[in-house]
Formats: sequence, C-alpha cells, structure tokens
Amino acid sequence: MTSLSEVHVRPGVSRAPFGTLPSGETVEAITLTNPGGMRATLISYGAAIQSVLAPDRDGALADVALGHATLAPYLAQPQFFGATVGRVANRIAGGRFQLDGRSNRVPCTDGPNALHGGEAGFDKVNWSVRALGDARHPSVTFAHTSPDGDQGFPGTLDVSATYTLDEGGALRVEYTATTDRPTLVNLSNHAYWKFPRRHQRWQSGPVLSDGRCHRARAAGISRHPQPARIRIDQARS
Repeated sequence: MTSLSEVHVRPGVSRAPFGTLPSGETVEAITLTNPGGMRATLISYGAAIQSVLAPDRDGALADVALGHATLAPYLAQPQFFGATVGRVANRIAGGRFQLDGRSNRVPCTDGPNALHGGEAGFDKVNWSVRALGDARHPSVTFAHTSPDGDQGFPGTLDVSATYTLDEGGALRVEYTATTDRPTLVNLSNHAYWKFPRRHQRWQSGPVLSDGRCHRARAAGISRHPQPARIRIDQARS
C-alpha cells in the first residue's frame, strides 16, 4: 500500500491513453487529483470509474473501486464496472415499452428482459472528452450522442457525464441529457466499491446503486451521500 509521504502529490487533471478498441479508437484515462492526495481515474470507455485511490487517516492510499488495470477485460468480460449505464439503467420487462401510443422494442440481454440499455448500451460506448477542469477544480466531462433508434429507443439523445473531485474528497457525477423527441432515459453509475477488512481504519457506509453518490468513511475522513443532479431537456424546434 502506497503512502502519501512516498509520492509527490500535484492536484489537477492528467490525461493518458488507456488502450485501443478493435475499431482503432483510443480509449483515454483521465486522472483527477485533489490537494489531499485522493485520486480518481475515469476512462472514456463507458464514461466509467476505473479506480479511486483514497487515503486513510495515516495517509496510506487504497483503491476502493473495482476496475481493471487494462482495457482488454472490459471488452472480454463486461461487468459494468464503474460504467455509466443507459439509456435506461436496470431492466425493461420483456424488452418492450409503450410511448405515445407506439410500441418499442429493446434487445433482451438478461433472460426475457432488456438490461442497462440493450446489447450496446452506454457502458459499451467510447465517449468523447468534452472538457477538463484544472488544479483548483479537478473534473472531466464526457459526452456521447445516441442516435434515433439506437437499441430501439426513439429520438436522438445527447448525454454528458461530469465527474468532479473536490477538496473534501467527494467524487461527484452529474448527468445531463437532451432529446429531440419523447424518449426514455434513466442514467446511473454502476460502481462497485471495496473496503479492505484487514485495515480497521476503513469502514464502509451504505453502498447505493440508485444514482446517488456512494458513501465511504475512513477514520478522520468523511464521505457524505449527495443527491445526483440529473437534468433532462427536450430540444425545442
């Protein structure tokens, strides 16, 4: 386990390649670092949380997020680790829904149901990097456009996911979506968290999967749950 005393901590945002997709697209890794030495790495594939290195009360860093060190496992065995899921997180029964009197079908990927947006949901998309923060406000905004008819959903949907790491050690995600016609959208993050039992100074708080920020509590460090901010707009003609 690495200690903050063993590394030079420079708050801010760094950017590096994470891997290459079969299509030739580059997957990027964006690392946010706050003044306290906490680091969160987000990857453009799935607009996902890849790792979160958080210090305990003695300054020892531990990775508390489940993720893969390389791109290959994300492609070979997709498990939604840390990913943004959509258009609709969770299941659509029978892969069917009615909207404005019309029947729509989404590919069934979980038995008789459509799970997390269908066969090629947002977790399997290489999002673009729209904006980066700075040393005072480490953040990254990923963006993606889902075309009309994508996975059976009506309307073009422009979505963004903004991750921000603040001075207090809170990692926040804000989702926005804009559509040109009525559609379904229910975005969420599918993070899995791990807290080493052998280090008693770490204690886990409630682990939520409903779009709210998750909470972890280390002795001397607090992580308070905050409501996720999700804005959905319909573009006006």
